[in-house]
Amino acid sequence: MSFRRVSSRSVRNIQNVATNVADFSNCDSKHGAVITHGLHTVVGFGHNDNTRTSFMGKVDCCLHAEISAAMNFINCIVRHNPKKYCF
Repeated sequence: MSFRRVSSRSVRNIQNVATNVADFSNCDSKHGAVITHGLHTVVGFGHNDNTRTSFMGKVDCCLHAEISAAMNFINCIVRHNPKKYCF
């Protein structure tokens, strides 16, 4: 099995995006999440939030950064190009 070497520069850029997104959080513990396509293209991002939210019919008192990133990806990318993302 061979591993592909990942450029530390691209990883650093993605980490910087996640850090900048986390700054938008209004929680004490700030978290950011990024969904990428490959190593260079950010396709979704999100941060944790302590406001009440609904996801897939479930109401919760907070929103995790990963779920926020998934919702951002679905709302911005998947709904605009539904044929590409058939599950």
